[in-house]
Amino acid sequence: MNSNSPKEGIQTVSEDDDTEITLAAFDLKAKKQNVTIDTVTVNATASATSSVKAWRLYDGSTLLSEKAPSFSDAGTTTVTFDGDMEIDVAKDSTKTLTVKALIAKNTNNASYTVALASVSGTDANENGITVAELQSLVKLNTSTQTLQ
Repeated sequence: MNSNSPKEGIQTVSEDDDTEITLAAFDLKAKKQNVTIDTVTVNATASATSSVKAWRLYDGSTLLSEKAPSFSDAGTTTVTFDGDMEIDVAKDSTKTLTVKALIAKNTNNASYTVALASVSGTDANENGITVAELQSLVKLNTSTQTLQ
């Protein structure tokens, strides 16, 4: 997990406005050559599923993709960020991606977790790649945030 990932803990949601919370940040490094990532998939849970208005993937402050929430009865979901997204990672450089959730105003006593499930794209020769060809610099564990 990237050092910018929030520690498990408590965040406060506005009573007046929806609030974007950071759930996890993770680093990816291209080992052998330049790569372009076009799909990032995370597994997420929410104790208050109706409170999640959107899942968002960022590269720094740039919003790359936003997905509407869809949960199972158990409060779990797989979120696939894809579409027109192209994240270039130069050989031996690090790319930090951040997963955030837009939480409905007045949400309290809810918890959320997110974990990286997969990454895919193409290498410099247009060959398909998966997370097996990328080096995760720090193992991504789940990140839990509780709202008050």
